[in-house]
Amino acid sequence: MGHLEVAVITEKKPTLKMIAECMEPFDQDLEVDPYICAEYPEVKKRLRKYSDLLSEQGKRELFEALDKDDIGTIRYYSLKMELYEDIDKEGNAISANNPDAKWDYYIIKEGCGLYEQPNNYIQIKDVPRIDLAAPEEKLRKQFPLIWRRWVQHVLDCSSNPNWSPEKRTFAEFLFTWTPWAVLKPDGEWIEQEGKFNTQWNDEYNKILDSIPGDYYLTCVNIHM
Repeated sequence: MGHLEVAVITEKKPTLKMIAECMEPFDQDLEVDPYICAEYPEVKKRLRKYSDLLSEQGKRELFEALDKDDIGTIRYYSLKMELYEDIDKEGNAISANNPDAKWDYYIIKEGCGLYEQPNNYIQIKDVPRIDLAAPEEKLRKQFPLIWRRWVQHVLDCSSNPNWSPEKRTFAEFLFTWTPWAVLKPDGEWIEQEGKFNTQWNDEYNKILDSIPGDYYLTCVNIHM
């Protein structure tokens, strides 16, 4: 998945300890009690799907085991193919991985992402809202770093200095930049996955509108 931005929102001015406590439930390495991650019918379906990874003999043994509900052989091939961590006596897949995992490491970004702040946090009331209908000159003055680093780069890479639909689309994406996910003060994790940029931007703004203005937003860069 790579590197992604997360807006961690806290009631008080954030400290490293505070951010660590907020992020901990989503740690990939967090130890959890074993749980059923896939029931037996799903296990059988997945084994058939990836059976081509086996030799012809292996496929025959696997299919025979699936037809006879031979859990021991099913477990053997599930582990051999590294599809699951373990299989219980009913054929369900067992995992001890954190089901809420979102990151394997993270860093707290300097400058608070694209918000052009000297600190790595910003109060909710100070989070700027970008008006795409505003004149270019106003946008240049309001977001000089964004313009200089991104938009001007797009223009410089073209032989035509005028806006094209492609450039406009790209610039709008940058101007409406939002983190990939928001971690709310109550511990709820909300992310963009499966949503269009404009849809997620609207949802993100509504989330901010629902939070008191004196709360803090910290930009955290996660890797997963």
